[in-house]
Amino acid sequence: MALDIKAGRPWPALLDLPWSTPLEEWPESILAALPRGISRHVVRFVRIEGRIIAIKEIKADIARREYEMLRALRRLDIPCVEAVGVVAGRTADDGTALD
Repeated sequence: MALDIKAGRPWPALLDLPWSTPLEEWPESILAALPRGISRHVVRFVRIEGRIIAIKEIKADIARREYEMLRALRRLDIPCVEAVGVVAGRTADDGTALD
């Protein structure tokens, strides 16, 4: 499966992230040192074009549901994080599927 990025608006800088690397192994040079809470999933904060975004490594179907829920909350003017997008179809260099 090819890399699939679903986003509310185009953000070409997302293409430059190391999607073929497990999130736990992303280089420190792109990470933002922010406090992290308890999570069942790997979460990293990344600096992109002067912004900091949170990236969570979860199954694609769960990510899509969470993305749609966050967008719906935003439309209802309920305070929440801004959903940037969903990246699916990630594979490691050795061909292993990544969440």
